[in-house]
Amino acid sequence: MHGYEIARRFAADLDLGLVLPLDMSSVYALLKDLQEQGLIEGHRETVGLRPPRTVFHLTPDAEAVLRQWLEEPVGRLREVRSDLLLKLYFCRAIGDACTARLLDAQIVASSAYLDRLRRLASECPPGSFERLVRESKIG
Repeated sequence: MHGYEIARRFAADLDLGLVLPLDMSSVYALLKDLQEQGLIEGHRETVGLRPPRTVFHLTPDAEAVLRQWLEEPVGRLREVRSDLLLKLYFCRAIGDACTARLLDAQIVASSAYLDRLRRLASECPPGSFERLVRESKIG
């Protein structure tokens, strides 16, 4: 994919932009950083009479990093709305098995998180502000 196409996916009303809206300059800055880290490579391509553009692809190292990231469940509830949705977006491109593994791992992690919150709340004095805060995180 070329930079403009990637940036379009992060537009506020499309695909990734629904979760993480980024403007064009932010996307190009991230692409530069990823290139410097050796996680993506780019090659120039000319199509017809249009100006040349750089097409990017993941390096083998980046593919390994991405797969590892996709297998790790989100640790905190507030990250579900961003990180988990991003992971599901990329899992969808890989296939159903990736999505199933991620969701299974997320259920286990979320259950453990909920158990921990319940335990911490039960250790607080009844009626205390701390207990109220902990119980509010349980739902």
